[in-house]
Parts: sequence; C-alpha cells; structure tokens
Amino acid sequence: MSTYKQFALANAFAVGLSASAILASTMLGGCRQDHYGHSHHGDPTMPAEHNHVHEPRVLAGPAETMPGVDLIVHRDPMSGWNLQLVTKNFRFAPGKASTEYRDGEGHAHVFVDGKKLSRVYENWYHIGSLAPGERKISVELSGNDHTQLRYGDAAIADTETVTAAAGKHVHSAHQPRTLDGPENALPSIDLVVHRDPKSGWNLQLVTKNFRFAPDHVSTGHRDGEGHAHLYVDGKKLTRVYGEWHYLGPLAAGKHEIAVELSANDHSPLFAGKTAIRDKEVVKVD
Repeated sequence: MSTYKQFALANAFAVGLSASAILASTMLGGCRQDHYGHSHHGDPTMPAEHNHVHEPRVLAGPAETMPGVDLIVHRDPMSGWNLQLVTKNFRFAPGKASTEYRDGEGHAHVFVDGKKLSRVYENWYHIGSLAPGERKISVELSGNDHTQLRYGDAAIADTETVTAAAGKHVHSAHQPRTLDGPENALPSIDLVVHRDPKSGWNLQLVTKNFRFAPDHVSTGHRDGEGHAHLYVDGKKLTRVYGEWHYLGPLAAGKHEIAVELSANDHSPLFAGKTAIRDKEVVKVD
C-alpha cells in the first residue's frame, strides 16, 4: 500500500529520473539495463544527473483531493521489470519539467534500494535486471520544480519489494518485422530532443499509426502497437514505453541519440528495408 494511502486512511478526518543516477554495482549485479544492449549505468561517458536537494513541498487540503500514486511492479516475461504508476489527482507534465511548480502536475522519481535511478514521465517505466535477492523499488511524486510532494509528514510515494532471481541472460537477436502497405498508413516516429533546463535531456517521441502498449510488452505481435528502444552513440540503453523519456547528462562532445520502434515481441519494425527510427545529434560543451 502506498504511503499516501496509509496516511490518508489514518488521517481521513484531518485537513490537510548516464541517463540518470548511477545504480550501485551491487544492485545491478553487473547486469545491463536491458538485455539487448549496454546500460548507461556505470558508463563513464554518461555522468549521473545532478542530484540537487530540494526542499519538500507539503500539500494541504482534504485527503481525498491530494495527489496519490500506487506502484504495481510486473516481472517482464523476457527481462527486467515493468513499473506501472497509477496516479490520482496528478498529471504527468514532462514538457514542463524543471520549470515552476503548478498544483496537480509534475513527474516521478524512481529509486531502487534507496538509490535514485531516474525521472519518470509516463505511467509505465522499464528497469533492467537486478542483482539476486530482495530489492525495494520506490516511486515518489515531484512537482515540475523537482520538489518532493508530501502530505503531512509523509512523501507521496509507494514502495514494492521484489525478489530477483539469479541466472544468466540470453542475448538474442530479433529478426526485423517488415511492414507492408501505403507509406502514409505505416507507423512512423519523429524524435524531438529538448535540453532540460536543469540537467540532461527530455526526449519526445512523436509517432503516427502506432500505439505504445507497455501492458503487452514481451508478448506476441499486434499490428500498430509496441514500444521503442533508445540508443546513445549506437549503444542500446533501454526501452521507452511512452511519448516522453528522460535521458541524463552526457559527457562533453557530440552524441547521437536514436529511437527505434519495435513490436511487442521486440522485433524491430521496418518499412521495406529501412528501420522505422529517428535520430538527433546533440553537442555538449
């Protein structure tokens, strides 16, 4: 049960996202963020997001009007974990990240064993394989300005404990899935890279004839749906389950950021002989 729910029940009468922080090697157990490719965690070319400390923002009002979040952790059929964030009285506003606070909107931060992993801009987020043993996965709601949202003396957050099993990951190549039909009826993707006002990059994936379906990931192919894979400088970092994704600060120099559409079964989608993907080059001074 979320901290929010526990507090609300006890006080019903009262008025009231390297591309991100680096996970410790003992947490990841040497595993990559996704078994398809290299993780940005531990990659010296990708520094951690600047982890500034922000004063909590304590919200006041009736419990039933306050933002809330419930975390549901799904073990991915292929590898890692799919996080589902069920929110109430709260709207994800990735286009306003690192701007001024506005009631009822913002983003989330995800933690594993108390260590910040990244920002979360959507209701679904993928994390890779974890070291064997019990692991605590937590999400906290934050305002646009990154202030931790609290109600009373409790963060508006939720935590789930998972048991990660030992075992080797099988890195398998997926055959491309070639789509047929008129060009204007096929899926397409445009990548828009926004420099975050605070640190890192906010990636916007604008798609046509395609629906993100994180609830069907690692299952059979269905026309017109799937997810995306994110690459930086040719290295696959992770899956992307929605229109927006946060990428942490990059080392100085030029970097190619690319996204590629994939079917539910992870086969890359092709239009003819061309992968359905887009890329942008950014320069970091």
